Amino acid sequence: MISKSFANRFLIIGWICTWFITACAGELDKKKLESDTSLRAISGVRYPKKEFAEAVKPQVHLKIFKMVGKNKIAEVMDGDVLTENDRYLVVFKAETSAYVYIFQTDRTGKMIEIFPNPNINEIGNPVISGREYRIPSSNHLFGLGPNRGKKLFVLLGYEKELRSPKKICRKVMSCSHRGIAGTRDFNIKGLLVKKLQIMHK
Repeated sequence: MISKSFANRFLIIGWICTWFITACAGELDKKKLESDTSLRAISGVRYPKKEFAEAVKPQVHLKIFKMVGKNKIAEVMDGDVLTENDRYLVVFKAETSAYVYIFQTDRTGKMIEIFPNPNINEIGNPVISGREYRIPSSNHLFGLGPNRGKKLFVLLGYEKELRSPKKICRKVMSCSHRGIAGTRDFNIKGLLVKKLQIMHK
């Protein structure tokens, strides 16, 4: 006949074994889930963290050239010094179809629309992907104007037409005068902003 103490020990051992088996099974299920998740990642299945994908900025290349002799040009770099006798032209190319806006500004707040501008060039937005644009397209070139000091060239690029590019350009000017490099306060995702500053002496 089995004693009562032996039966109690048997029940305790049985309970411990049951708990151990249950815990091991749970750990195996967890590892299997992690393994399945890893396999999904490896197989290329993506699970977006956000409901909507962020807008992609258009890629637009901007260059400014000045005349350095008869039929010769040299690229103007950020921080270069130009004089009232210098004449320049703007060349840009977009990698994808986009709406492009280019301005020349100065420290007084004056803003000149280089592109698009029907008075300078009949070509407008949207620009064609891969096409190189030269502004102005004729033999006439731009001058720097009467106001000396810092001048800022601003390029805006966006996948759609901007409602108020001038307003955005003024924010860029304000940030530049305050020494702020970013443009986060524009609240326009996917907006490309490029700047080139020169000194007019």
